[in-house]
Amino acid sequence: MHAALQIKSLKTARALAMFIFIFLPLWTLLVMGREEGGVGSEEGVGKQCHPSLPPRCPSRSPSDQPWTHPDQSQLFADLSQEELTAVMSFLTQKLGPDLVDARQAQPSDNCVFSVELQLPPKAAALAHLDRGSPPPAREALAIVFFGGQPQPNVTELVVGPLPQPSYMRDVTVEHHGGPLPYHRCPVLLLESLDIDQMIFDRELPQAAGVLHHCCSYKQGGRNLVILTTAPCGVQSGDRATWFGLYYNISGARIYLHPVGLELLIHHKALDPAQWTIQKVFFQGHYYKSLAQLEEQFEAGQVNVVVIPDNGTGWLT
Repeated sequence: MHAALQIKSLKTARALAMFIFIFLPLWTLLVMGREEGGVGSEEGVGKQCHPSLPPRCPSRSPSDQPWTHPDQSQLFADLSQEELTAVMSFLTQKLGPDLVDARQAQPSDNCVFSVELQLPPKAAALAHLDRGSPPPAREALAIVFFGGQPQPNVTELVVGPLPQPSYMRDVTVEHHGGPLPYHRCPVLLLESLDIDQMIFDRELPQAAGVLHHCCSYKQGGRNLVILTTAPCGVQSGDRATWFGLYYNISGARIYLHPVGLELLIHHKALDPAQWTIQKVFFQGHYYKSLAQLEEQFEAGQVNVVVIPDNGTGWLT
């Protein structure tokens, strides 16, 4: 019993020491804060109204917050909706009726890919900010894809002054040291849809047997989807992209369910009908085409690994 009392006393002493160790510094900080947060200080404002509450910063309305140089900041502000509309109207007027909305543009069309603020020259900006000189003209930088020209290209145009543009100048050579070939432009929306249609409507039916055996493929079904990769080629001038096929799992987990089939699509031609498959990779082996893969499968020369359906059968 004596030993039990000693253990209980030891536990009590430890608890008391822990209490002092934790709460004494907090009490000291609270006392010091009250001494510093006097009646005339900002810290004491909240405590005079509610002495029992801990100190807090006084709130301010957004209009009370200081704002530095709103006019100078406008120099680097993004283009407004009105400015973007003015630029697009000006480009349509100058480039002609052949300009197509980028969302509907084929590779053989002309379209405006992007419009953003053209930053002013550094010297002119510093002269305005530091010495009060007149602000430089606001300008926009437009990237235009000219797929409909005899020599397809990508062009960068500076348009200004905003908000009422009256001029545009070609700065492609100035920015890049020479003209930009058309194969450097990124894939547009309609181009990606055409690639999807090419793969599922024209190419995959050529290997329907092996794909049905490995991953429950049915012609016209959509239990498979494609994902692109980068880069679009291995050397300058290439426009060929590898596309992998995956089970069509809802959500963001598509890439976790590959079926082992990848296609190298050559889509440099402006006419989608001329696009071709350069190479096929299926479960560790390369083939010249899907037709060759199907032919070897029918001959029993392809060792197919069956990929589980993972519950996507209802999509077929």
